[in-house]
Amino acid sequence: MRLTDKAERKPPGHCAVTGREDGPFIDFQVGLDLPRNEPYQLYLHKLIVEEAAELCGMMRAKEVQEVIEELKELRGELAQLNEALGALDVLRKVFKEQEPGGTDANDVHDQPEAVD
Repeated sequence: MRLTDKAERKPPGHCAVTGREDGPFIDFQVGLDLPRNEPYQLYLHKLIVEEAAELCGMMRAKEVQEVIEELKELRGELAQLNEALGALDVLRKVFKEQEPGGTDANDVHDQPEAVD
């Protein structure tokens, strides 16, 4: 299977579902033997394949890319938040040491939790 443009296509050179001849096509690289004794190459327009994929619960490539970009942004924000939590923990320990009685080794708040 491969993505192809019009210049690469063999007859009939159109989408087997819609008859469209424009745009990108999925070439299944399968030739069908039809009663008219002509080789028939099976092509589906990319949009038809994407619509079928959506019916199966899949996402279009553009939507997947958008989600990936959002995830990258969220990871960056998470790293900043974890850094800020670390800085706050350092400050908390400094203030705790300045309190009468110092630090408590059993204090559960001494261990910051990083968010994954």
